Formats: sequence, structure tokens, C-alpha cells
Amino acid sequence: MEPIYTVGDNNCFSVPMRTNQMEMTLSNQSQDQTSIDPVEQTIRDLFLWSVIMLRKDMCLVLIAHLSARICASLVASKVFKTCAQKYAYTIDMKTRLLEHANLFEKYAMKQLESCYYYDQVRACSLIIREIQLFGNVTCLQ
Repeated sequence: MEPIYTVGDNNCFSVPMRTNQMEMTLSNQSQDQTSIDPVEQTIRDLFLWSVIMLRKDMCLVLIAHLSARICASLVASKVFKTCAQKYAYTIDMKTRLLEHANLFEKYAMKQLESCYYYDQVRACSLIIREIQLFGNVTCLQ
């Protein structure tokens, strides 16, 4: 697993206050094909923040804007399960965290089922491909 952030990352973007469109200003013009879109990084960060803050509805909104929905939902499920095991101090909180984990597992399964019915070979490659947005992990990890 590789780190999500790099030390020499010079990409920046700005959000205009009067419009709903995001303008990206890339500071380095020689950007290669393997770099991650800064808007996608921001959505990923907001998604992870909403997972940590237990904002289930916000997670569901943000996950729709990510390109790696299956991986993101499995990451959210793992975070919720770990929090339920290690940090839940009441039974109510533990059940709520486990319900959130099950919701995101079902979301990942539904996404994968739709991909599988469309194209079986590409669905299998979705599972084993490395997701650069989440530190080059696969869905099986």
C-alpha cells in the first residue's frame, strides 16, 4: 500500500464563490497520465472525513461522485467495522456502526453485481485492479 499524499504535490485548485463550477489551476504543466485529479482527491478526502464523522448520508452523496465507488464503499465498511470493534463505548453505537458497515458492503455488492451482469470479464478486472486514489490498494485487500 502506498501513501495517499505525496510530499512534492504541487497541484492546487480554487472554487469560485459565485458559481457552482470548480476551476482547476494546475501549477505544474508537465503532469503525467498517472496523476490523480485534484477534484477527485478532494471528494475522496471529504468522503473519508464524512466516514470518520459518521455522516452516513453525506458518505452516500460523496461516493456517487467518486470513480472508485466499490473500493470507497469497502473502505468505509472497514472503517465502520474497526470503529465498532475498538472504539464503540455503548451497544447502541456499536450496532449503529455495524449497520453502516453492512449498508456500504451491500452498496459495493450491488455495484459489482451490475458490472458483472453487464460484462463479467471487466467486473473481475475491477476487483483486482489497483486503485491509485486510495493508495494503490485493490478491492480484495
